[in-house]
Amino acid sequence: MVETLINYMDCYCSEKDTYVAPYTSLITSSMMGKSRLLKQISNHTPLIYICLRPSRSTGYPKRSPRIIQWIRQDVRLCLIKSKSMSRDDSNFLATLKFSVFFEVTLDKLAELISSQGLAITGGGFSWLWDFFAEPKENQKLDNFWGSVIAGAEQLLYEKCFDEEKNINCKTTYGMMLMC
Repeated sequence: MVETLINYMDCYCSEKDTYVAPYTSLITSSMMGKSRLLKQISNHTPLIYICLRPSRSTGYPKRSPRIIQWIRQDVRLCLIKSKSMSRDDSNFLATLKFSVFFEVTLDKLAELISSQGLAITGGGFSWLWDFFAEPKENQKLDNFWGSVIAGAEQLLYEKCFDEEKNINCKTTYGMMLMC
């Protein structure tokens, strides 16, 4: 499976105009081994696990803390704390929100690796699964997602508003293109 994913990634990198984005889905019925497969994949390649299951679910792995509410939140609330901004029928702001989310997540992960001395040599990447899917200390994961949320909101705010606190579409559009 890891080899197949690497081949798909190579294919994407060599033919980017053919594909929408470098992602894949893992879909099958409950109890068919999706989480087990992801855990095994995490031994060989970096993996950030985010579980969106309902809060009352007892499934494995548990629902990811804190980040779910922010992911589901209307992007207008992230930016200006109100829905008074016009509709975003083209999903432009949602696309920008998730581009910024992924950028900040990777930045915060690099900070975590550096600050904790979590070298990615020898031991592989399995610690990422332990940290994101089976955390021994929920507070560290909660703090991580809190810093991602704060960083993403700050970056969105900085890039989307001008000095008078008005939406700056040119800057926002340029930011989305950079992401």
